[in-house]
Amino acid sequence: MVSKKELVGTVVMDEVISVTLDACWKMLDYRKKGIMPKPEEEGATGDLNNKGALIIPGGIVPVDSDQKKVSITPYMSSSRSGFSKADGMRLCIREGLRYDNATLLYHDGYAVGVNLDNGFFNKMSRQIFTMKTLARKKRNKMPSEQQPDIDSSMVSISQCPRFMKNVNGSKTKISSVIGACLTERELYHKAFAYSFGITFDIKNDPFYKSIRSTEEPIKDDSNNILAAPYVIACHTTRYREEAYAGIIRILGIGEFGEFANITFERATNTLLQEVDGVRDAYNPDEIFLEHGDTKLVGVLRYYPKTTPGKRKARESTLLLSHKKDLSIDLEEIAGEAQERYKILS
Repeated sequence: MVSKKELVGTVVMDEVISVTLDACWKMLDYRKKGIMPKPEEEGATGDLNNKGALIIPGGIVPVDSDQKKVSITPYMSSSRSGFSKADGMRLCIREGLRYDNATLLYHDGYAVGVNLDNGFFNKMSRQIFTMKTLARKKRNKMPSEQQPDIDSSMVSISQCPRFMKNVNGSKTKISSVIGACLTERELYHKAFAYSFGITFDIKNDPFYKSIRSTEEPIKDDSNNILAAPYVIACHTTRYREEAYAGIIRILGIGEFGEFANITFERATNTLLQEVDGVRDAYNPDEIFLEHGDTKLVGVLRYYPKTTPGKRKARESTLLLSHKKDLSIDLEEIAGEAQERYKILS
C-alpha cells in the first residue's frame, strides 16, 4: 500500500485540494438553497474548477490526438523576482483546473489543455492485458482457449469505487486506461513498440526513456516533491450523498487495480466507525470546513489490487489532516470562497 504522504504530500495535491475545498463552500451554499446537484449529477464544482481536471505524468503520452508532439512550457517561465519551480507548478495546476482536457506534467515543464488520443490508450491497455494473460497461460501450461476480450469498461470497473455506478464517462475511462499503463510501464512500451513496428533495441527508443522518466516524482532544487508520478482525475460528480464536491481519484499506483479516492464528507458517526471502530470523536485537524452545524472532513479510501472487471469490496479508509498531511491555508481558502460565493460568516 502506498503511504498517505506519498499520495497527498505534494504541491499538486495541495492545489487540487484547495480548489476542491473552494467547491465545497459553493456546494454548502447550494445545499442551503436546495439546488445542490444530486450525487449522480454533474456540477459539484466551484468557479475555479467547473470542468474538473485530468492531471497526468507527461512522459507517458507520445503525442496528442492530432498525432503532434506536445508543446511544453517551462515551470520557470515567469521573470517575476523570487518565482520558483513550485510557483510554476501551482500556476499550471490552477490553469489546468479551469479548462477541459488534460494537464501533462514533466520534470522540466508542463502542458495544459491537451486533447488525448483515447483510442490509443484503450488499445494499449487491451494489449497489455492480452500479453499478461498469454504469459500466465504459457507459464502455467494452461490450454490456449479463447481469451476474454478486456475492454476499457472492465479496466474502469477495477479502478473505481463501488459507489461510482457509471464508469463509462470519458474522464473515467481515459484516466483508468492511462493508470493501467503506468502500473505496467514495461508492457506498455512493448505494446507501443509492437503497434508501431519498432524492431531495434527498444531501450534505446526515446519514448522508452520518456516512459521511464515517469517513475520518479517531480522535485524542485531543494528536493521538495512537487508532483507524484500518478494520474489524478478530478470529477464533477459527488457520487456519495455525504460528499460536498466532485470525487478525486488517484490512479497508476502500485499494481493494477490499486487506486485511491478523496472526498470531502460530512463528519458523521457512521464515517467515524468506518475509519476506526473505537473512536468517538474527530480531531480538530481533521475538520476542513466548518460552517453553522456543518463539518466536513477529508476522506482517503485506498483499494487493493485486483483484475480487470473486478473490484474487491474491502478498502482502507483514512482521514486527512490539514496540518500533518497538507500545506494549505484553510482560513484563506474559506475567506476567498465566502467572498466569491457571497456566503455570510
